[in-house]
Amino acid sequence: MQNLRWKYWSLVAFVLFCNLFFFQAIGSFGLSLFLLGLLPFVLVIFWNKSNYTKLLPSLAIFTGFELFLFLSITSRAQGFVQFILFFSSFTIGTLLVYLLASKQTFVRSFLELFESPIKLGLGYLYSAWQVKFKFPEIGQQKYPWLKSVKPIATGLLISIPILFILINLFSSADPIYGSYVKRVFAIDLEWFFSERIVLRAIISLALGAFFLPFLGIKIAQSIPFLSRMVYGKTRELTQEMTIVMSLVAITLASFLTVQWQYIFVSVPKETDLHQFGVQTYSEYVQRGFFELILISLVLYALIWIGLVTIRIAGERKGALLRWVQILVLGEFGIFVASIFRRIYLYQLHHGWSLVRLYGGFFLLGITFFAITLLLRHFYQKRWVMVEGIGVLILLTLFSLFNAEQFIATTHPPTVNNRIDYVYLSRMSADGTVGWQKAFASANTVLAKNYQSAINHDDRRAIFYAGVIVNELLARHDRLAKQYASESEWLAYKKAVLTEFSNE
Repeated sequence: MQNLRWKYWSLVAFVLFCNLFFFQAIGSFGLSLFLLGLLPFVLVIFWNKSNYTKLLPSLAIFTGFELFLFLSITSRAQGFVQFILFFSSFTIGTLLVYLLASKQTFVRSFLELFESPIKLGLGYLYSAWQVKFKFPEIGQQKYPWLKSVKPIATGLLISIPILFILINLFSSADPIYGSYVKRVFAIDLEWFFSERIVLRAIISLALGAFFLPFLGIKIAQSIPFLSRMVYGKTRELTQEMTIVMSLVAITLASFLTVQWQYIFVSVPKETDLHQFGVQTYSEYVQRGFFELILISLVLYALIWIGLVTIRIAGERKGALLRWVQILVLGEFGIFVASIFRRIYLYQLHHGWSLVRLYGGFFLLGITFFAITLLLRHFYQKRWVMVEGIGVLILLTLFSLFNAEQFIATTHPPTVNNRIDYVYLSRMSADGTVGWQKAFASANTVLAKNYQSAINHDDRRAIFYAGVIVNELLARHDRLAKQYASESEWLAYKKAVLTEFSNE
């Protein structure tokens, strides 16, 4: 009972904490602060001394990494990076809730990792059903007077927002009625509405009702149903999978053979590529980047299904399929290496880009999982633990690596063998070095003294210099509006308009 009381008080405290974020743009710092408040709430509602002692290593790793992700979200400005970090934080938080609800140190298999959100959702629905039907019955048995109070309280809760909306609408439609209502209640309804007190109460109640089922959620430690389904569907499919993977090996080998001379051996003459509808070699290595990454995912999934088939069939029946799998994995390694080679050749001709760098991070993850998948063919260990640690390491590197600063300082993108300063000016605040280079370039062009008639190249340079200045001003305005107070923002806009009118 004492533990339950703590859970209820923690729910109330968390709902009050959430009121800080209602009706305002919170930004990356506010989002991190909200997630930071959600973490202790989760730890309190699942508090169990014996359970936490058993889960202490997992809890320490997950909690520490969640705190690291919260700080990373605050310190990074690039939108895609913030999204990945937030999604990772949400995923790890969901997994943490799943482990606490099921009292497991970690997931038992790779497939259980994918089904954990489903089982958590089902556990939430069951807990919500208990809250809706069981909790009122228990309360009425202990306190009989609740039976008569319940419909009155429910009616009042429903009527308050309805009456509030109706009174405001009537007051807006008829000023005489509005004046009468103000005199009766001695309340300035406009101030009352602007403060959104009633709306805060409604949202707080809805938020409390949403999180209430988490206080009693429990998940049984049953055999993962995805594992049962996959093992059931792939039973006695050894010959079929052998044929499938053999054809995949032949197809992949044909692709590697054709592109080998163009990717790994030497850079061909551009006249050799014209017959294939490709004008330049840089265009050749640029094409199909996303398609190749998608193919790598498809190949990984097929190899995984083949591994499951081998484990069901046994060593003797699955011997041939096993060697075909190893052959495909070898080709898969060469295939991934060819994509890395394309990334290298692209930056050699066009400089670095965010798409190539983040695609390279994704390929690193695919390569790591392919290595563990190969090892699964020889050793039946709990590789999901190794994969989990590997994902945490990759996320750490991803959050610490400032891709935009790396691009601006190593090999900026080029167009027609010229640095693309427009690309640098469109970077986020993570790439301030790129902003400085873009501004210096635009300033050089605009400060130039043109003595004679401006030719075509000069007009183009002036146009792009104007684009760069506009991009930098737009980002400056966005940062000023995001971090300045309202008075500072108004003073800044007034100064800008005054300077513009003087010119």
